[in-house]
Formats: sequence, C-alpha cells, structure tokens
Amino acid sequence: MSRADHAGEACIYEIRVRGQPAASTTGWLGDLQVVSLPSGDCLLRSRSIDQAALYGLVARMRDLGLVLISINRVPASEQRVAGQESG
Repeated sequence: MSRADHAGEACIYEIRVRGQPAASTTGWLGDLQVVSLPSGDCLLRSRSIDQAALYGLVARMRDLGLVLISINRVPASEQRVAGQESG
C-alpha cells in the first residue's frame, strides 16, 4: 500500500461534471472550488472531504441533474494547478 492510500492523509477530490452548474444551484457547493475548463466542463475541487460527505455531494449532484464525468482522488503531495487538465 502506498503512502497516499493511508486513511487520514490529506487529499482532495476533483469532481468533473458536464457543463457549468447554474448560478441558482451553486449555494450547495460550500467550500468547493469551481474551475471552468476549456472543454466547457466544470471541475469541482474539495479541500478536504470524507467519504460520507462525498457520497452526499454525489447525491445532490444527481438531484440537480448534473452529469457526472469523473471523480479523482488526488493526494495533497500531487495536487494539480487549478484548471489544468490531465487529458
């Protein structure tokens, strides 16, 4: 098991959704950072979120009709520059 897999290590989640959330729905984002990507998609980045909160966030996204593209766990030691796409 790598160091990044140990519970308790700081990490962020990057949640990519199709398009941009409507301004009227952004109140539920809390401390999530919203990054508009050149592709027209949106990247929601959490600073720190536990598994229960992540599942709750995904459920809220579903309820709002957002199309989930991907969820990536990024260890703090490998954080990307905001807005940088990996491909």
